[in-house]
Amino acid sequence: MAFTRTMSSGGGKTAVFYGLLLLIQELITNPVHGVEDLPTTPVILIVTPLIALGNTQNRRLRWSTCTSRP
Repeated sequence: MAFTRTMSSGGGKTAVFYGLLLLIQELITNPVHGVEDLPTTPVILIVTPLIALGNTQNRRLRWSTCTSRP
């Protein structure tokens, strides 16, 4: 049985990718017994049809990974 889910703009689809990246970064910083073979420099490539959307996502990710925010 196939399952299809649609979500409108602003529904949080991109957050799934960011969440995975942040989780991997956390596991690299604070290792957990039994979790092995993590990439040393995790990278996520997101292809977007709009330059402005890509720039916005990039700013949000950089802001969310900063230790000190403005």
